[in-house]
Amino acid sequence: MIPCTREATLVHMIDNLAAPGSFDRVEKGVPAGEQWSAYDKAIGGGAFFAAPPDEAASRLDASLRRPRPR
Repeated sequence: MIPCTREATLVHMIDNLAAPGSFDRVEKGVPAGEQWSAYDKAIGGGAFFAAPPDEAASRLDASLRRPRPR
């Protein structure tokens, strides 16, 4: 079955993203300290994995502590 409307295509793509293990498998292949995966044929591109909340907060704290140029 081929989706024939924009809405059907969107639902089809979201359904594929939710396939068991798709993003879990891709995330396991991301090197430590990186946030982007390599190209993955199953999802048709790379995937961005945000830093864990505690790590993201510490990065933000560090950037706020830096003196601003005047």
